[in-house]
Amino acid sequence: MWGTSDGGRWRRTAIRSPTSPTSSPLDRIAGLLERTGLVVTARLEEAPTGPAGRTYAYLLVRRPAR
Repeated sequence: MWGTSDGGRWRRTAIRSPTSPTSSPLDRIAGLLERTGLVVTARLEEAPTGPAGRTYAYLLVRRPAR
């Protein structure tokens, strides 16, 4: 989920990816960013911990030099 600004308020938007349904959400989002021309330079996916059991993922993305 990504947030988009709508008149100063943020709303959640779903990302639909044409990639394989078996790939991880992090891979799908990284693929979408690369399709827009950005370069993914680092990625980190933390295993679920604690009672919440959530996985946290981080991507470091940059614009290529012109």
